[in-house]
Amino acid sequence: MTQNPVPRYIRLNLFVFACLMFWADPSIQNNFAVVTSDDYGTHVTTPGEEMFGINHDGVAQILMNGNFGCTGALLEGGMHVLTAGHCVNNANVVTITVRFTLESGQIDIEAHLWQPHPDFGSISGTDVGIITLSERAPTEIPRYSPLRALGTEIDNPNVLFGYGVTGYAGTGRDTRDGAKRGGRNLYEATGDTPSINSATVGGIEDELWLFSDFDSGLEANDGFGFHFGKADLGFGDDEVYASSGDSGAPIFVANQFGYVIAGVVSGGTRFNGSPNADLDDTVNATWGQFSRDTRISAPLNLDFIDSFTSSVLEPQNIKPVMTSLGLHAQIEADPGQLIYIRASSDLRLWQQLKTRQATQSPELIELISLKEVSELKNVFFVSLREPITQPDLPPRPDPLEADLLPLPNDRLFGSDAGTDELIAISSDSGSSVSLGETALPSLNGLAFDVNSDTLYGVDVATNSLIAINASSGQLTLVGPTGINFPNTAGLAYDPVDNVLYATSNGAAANLYTIDPLTGRATSTGPLGVNIPGLAFDPTTETLYGVSGQTDSLFSIDASTGETTLIGELGINTSFCGLAYDASSGKLLLTDTNSDALYSVDPTTGSASLIGALDFPQVNGLAAKNRTSEQP
Repeated sequence: MTQNPVPRYIRLNLFVFACLMFWADPSIQNNFAVVTSDDYGTHVTTPGEEMFGINHDGVAQILMNGNFGCTGALLEGGMHVLTAGHCVNNANVVTITVRFTLESGQIDIEAHLWQPHPDFGSISGTDVGIITLSERAPTEIPRYSPLRALGTEIDNPNVLFGYGVTGYAGTGRDTRDGAKRGGRNLYEATGDTPSINSATVGGIEDELWLFSDFDSGLEANDGFGFHFGKADLGFGDDEVYASSGDSGAPIFVANQFGYVIAGVVSGGTRFNGSPNADLDDTVNATWGQFSRDTRISAPLNLDFIDSFTSSVLEPQNIKPVMTSLGLHAQIEADPGQLIYIRASSDLRLWQQLKTRQATQSPELIELISLKEVSELKNVFFVSLREPITQPDLPPRPDPLEADLLPLPNDRLFGSDAGTDELIAISSDSGSSVSLGETALPSLNGLAFDVNSDTLYGVDVATNSLIAINASSGQLTLVGPTGINFPNTAGLAYDPVDNVLYATSNGAAANLYTIDPLTGRATSTGPLGVNIPGLAFDPTTETLYGVSGQTDSLFSIDASTGETTLIGELGINTSFCGLAYDASSGKLLLTDTNSDALYSVDPTTGSASLIGALDFPQVNGLAAKNRTSEQP
């Protein structure tokens, strides 16, 4: 179940946990002697083997209702997994399992509860979420610490690990093979750079975002260099870009002591305009596009994370011991306990120094080498540990529930990804009103079954079929589709043969039929082009699709998936909804680029503006009406 947000807490002051503060100066020395750039399907990690100097075994798959959904990372304390807020802001998720893959095999841990940042959805840049595990992860799984030094992420090479869709940068994302991949990139700007924000995420001037681009090594595809005059050609074959399924994946940067999490994958985007560094004209993980990640060191996000991890750690006494090799700490702890040691030069900014599993008691742990003792002017240390006993689990808040009105007749229905609302739309003007919250931010691809008076949709966060009763507004999970819908899905209902069709996107875009009783999808065949908008005209028994990849209308062979080009729309679209409106006999389109409703000529493909929508990001569309030819 999705949980209600927790109150924001004041960040843990590590100084109060300090059992030792050691000041070092030069006199001490005197006293003591995920889509890849190089080829398709590369950069696969191996459990137990570091990549780019990082033990990545703590980066995990997040399974929602049994299906893969997102990526996450185990935090210090071993009880919490960091991911994206949009991954856990879903009332339709009943179970979450976190799957770690180690050299010894897979370890699955059930989640106790999950929650997004309390400001998620209201403050841009808080796309961060926490999964609380039902039990502490085994100590063999590495834990990670958040970056605390705000501003040190920029122009600092980073490393990404994720389980999402793979592909080659020259052609874009393709399919998911279940492997974890790693690679490098560079944060080149924050969200408080107005020119970058206005061109990529709509002008939200907010330092809670971090931006990187996907470089090919050529100036023509250097997003920041081409559009903003900040040239950097990337890391060659090591350059990677997050894709669908990498949401929530950690992005690591190095501080003076090791690697920490600087960002969490939130989404991808491209420059709005022409000419463009992007290889093509759609957001599909090709060279020249931008990645937009949540900034972990921003106090608003860091406070949220610390409110969880601080509750599962306790103080650890340490005693300073200087040896000929450097400064050590003597600890007394139970063998097997994980010890966290942090360092600070000003008693305000504490950074993770090292994590060590106690093997005996007492035990000496090296803090800094003799050379580092001579180089550091002031340094203070504190230590925390994971308790031997299992911490008490917090109570589960009541789950979020959909709150929908009955669906009126002779109207269009849209799903709004920006507000999580189901809306009723006038086919004459585009004016629209809310019918209530679905509690599903990833609901799209709507289709109306006039035979059962049911509105269907696909929740792409969990890849599940959703049913909404037209009379009561009750929302029900039908079941998992068994396939992956990257970002969006098309959905259409054939009332003549009682068939529910769906399309997936990506380089391996396919047409499916979906069982409305179980939600399971069966592949019909490849489409050859992305089709986010899907509609069925029962008067001609024609299945239509709109591609944001080519901005064109297609007819689709329902038995094979083969597409036939009808014509260009004449507008630039990406994510969209498509529906046949029997009351007007028109093919109608909602476009998320212009936030408007269009009619589409089924013989030429040309789109004509009807009017502006009252909601942004309407990427699902269905009509509740019937013709005399319909049963």
